[in-house]
Amino acid sequence: MQIFNELKQGSDEWHNLRLGKITGSCFYKLLGTPAASQKYLCQKASEIITNAKSDSESFNNVHVQRGLDYECIAKAEYIKSTWTIIDDVGLIVLNDYVACSPDGLVGDDGMIEIKIPDSHNYLEQVLAIHNEGEKAIPAEYYAQQQFNMYVAKRKWCDYTLYNPKYSNYNNGLFVYRVNIDHAMQDRIHQVLEVSVEKIKEYVNQYRDIV
Repeated sequence: MQIFNELKQGSDEWHNLRLGKITGSCFYKLLGTPAASQKYLCQKASEIITNAKSDSESFNNVHVQRGLDYECIAKAEYIKSTWTIIDDVGLIVLNDYVACSPDGLVGDDGMIEIKIPDSHNYLEQVLAIHNEGEKAIPAEYYAQQQFNMYVAKRKWCDYTLYNPKYSNYNNGLFVYRVNIDHAMQDRIHQVLEVSVEKIKEYVNQYRDIV
């Protein structure tokens, strides 16, 4: 495992290091339908063959931009409310095919994953998670956190929601600790073993064809 602390997320160097690697934000695709899994693995194989970012990665929208605008504020509020320090990290590379970009590492065992939902989704998630626990966390975000814990060798992740419109209530911050799920960790290991071999297969098949 290699940690790139000084690497800025979203930079050209960051994108280049992620080429061909399965990452946490998209790992849920490998747990979905066979078609979704194959599409994602072909995307990773394409990045290896072309040494360029996939066309499907070149987009932005209002939700992504909101996250970029408020993530630093959410981190500051988390530090203030928990009295802990977040170690920023650009990329954690497990091997040539697996990497993750957590929003930060906390102490020796923890990490943080920040989401900036719009105001009504923020409220909906806070209420659901308070009442139902981690099963109310959207499946793709739960998979992302477990994947990141697997790659970074961490024991827990603080799932952190922030919305500035709720700043009068706990500074707009909601934190729920997700502990490592050992059954899920075993599944991640198995899925990655199969997926990495598939990526290699697609790359080799293409090179044989051309």
